[in-house]
Amino acid sequence: MSNDVVATYRHKNGTQVVEVVYDYLYCELEDANPLKREEWLSFPAAEHRNYVIGTEQLDPEAMTVRWAWAKLQAESHPDRFRMLPVYIYEHSQIAFSLGRDYPFNCPWDAGCIGAILLERGTFEGEHGLKWENARQICQGVLDEYTAYMNGWCFAYVRYELATCDRGHEHREVLDSCGGYVGLEFEQLGILFDAGITASDDHTRLHAAWEEVA
Repeated sequence: MSNDVVATYRHKNGTQVVEVVYDYLYCELEDANPLKREEWLSFPAAEHRNYVIGTEQLDPEAMTVRWAWAKLQAESHPDRFRMLPVYIYEHSQIAFSLGRDYPFNCPWDAGCIGAILLERGTFEGEHGLKWENARQICQGVLDEYTAYMNGWCFAYVRYELATCDRGHEHREVLDSCGGYVGLEFEQLGILFDAGITASDDHTRLHAAWEEVA
């Protein structure tokens, strides 16, 4: 974890505070990369000047050969193989998508970087994944991969507050947890796990809590 605070929530009676911070240590773990966790996913990508992208990085010649082979397999046996082109948008940060909606259609900052290749038996495997949902599932992985590649890994720390005789505020860590990847804290469940949002609505803070920064 780090001292780089992203958001701060304080109990209205002044006894506790929750801070959301960047979790740099988690970002360095191999398990933080969703492409490493999903063994069914193959994502060969073109070599990039600034990033290591995909499950393997190919030079232009190798990429052309792999693309032609994958396209032939997908067109010849659509019930067994699938090829999903992946587009990258790069403008200070990066993002990945299976679609070409804005900004992935930008002629200057976007382009096709590779493709996700799926084999039905491996995809469905032991995980209960459905072939008809492949595109939606893969886009979800790419959304998490976007967050991971941009370093959007977070943790929360919950402190007990106390004031000493000299009027200084002191903190004692009550609870902490990391490994949350993404920008929508409510959807990630980080605020709920910290104990400051309602169980039926992760966007609604408990009445006793307020965001202060």
